[in-house]
Amino acid sequence: MTNPNNGETVKMTIPELLDGTNPYAPDVATVAESTDSGELLSTARKLSAALDRSADYGLTLWKQLEVVATYLREDIAHARVSDERATLLQTEQQRRRWQQVYSEVLSALAGPGGDSGYGEQQARLEMQNHALPTGR
Repeated sequence: MTNPNNGETVKMTIPELLDGTNPYAPDVATVAESTDSGELLSTARKLSAALDRSADYGLTLWKQLEVVATYLREDIAHARVSDERATLLQTEQQRRRWQQVYSEVLSALAGPGGDSGYGEQQARLEMQNHALPTGR
């Protein structure tokens, strides 16, 4: 990502909710040794709250990524410039990059189990079905 003030590249950091250092999760080792039912109940509540926050954040990311997929498909791949036959994707390199990014976005939307090639297949179909020039 580029800083609009100075043009320098800014590295985005992974939110702590996703980086494995979730501050909301209790220390499982300590809880495992506990025999206090009140402490176990408190821990269960903390874990439930952490899971809810993670799920909410994940859903937000999924919805935003779905918007990106729609933008890539509708506003980039299907967009036309002044000449009705020309697309925004003018070069073979641009088309390959678009296909790669669109495929990756769709694969991410499928979740951690993967998509068995669905994203790649859909990106190819978009190229074919919408007569995007392929540099042939």
